[in-house]
Amino acid sequence: REFIEADDLLKASFICRERGTSNRAAMDKFFKKKFDKKYPKISLEIENVEAVKQIVQHGYGITIIPEVTVRREIESGILKKLQFPELDLSVDIYMVYVKNKVFPKAVRTFLEILAGSGIFSSAEDLLEKIFTE
Repeated sequence: REFIEADDLLKASFICRERGTSNRAAMDKFFKKKFDKKYPKISLEIENVEAVKQIVQHGYGITIIPEVTVRREIESGILKKLQFPELDLSVDIYMVYVKNKVFPKAVRTFLEILAGSGIFSSAEDLLEKIFTE
């Protein structure tokens, strides 16, 4: 299947990140609103995202983590991505810099790679704004 619904999470063994992460905070807020403080069955709560991936990979449950952290595993077929349209985990990220500063070539290259990574919704705007000011 391609999609998962919130009700499905209540039936699954759920592997989650520790409290204090933005991902966990968004999930906690979602489940409080959706199920009136009823959370999925949390089988494990783990600090390390790599450990979470390994546990899920070995079939012990499901998790919700940023796609960028599992892109390689999804592309190689080790893990499967399920769409969960009810939960929006997008995060606003800001880059702060000194206006009219000339960036060294290494910084420009890094920003171009970052913009081309596909993790930002408005990467073109980012580069245009930085490199034209």
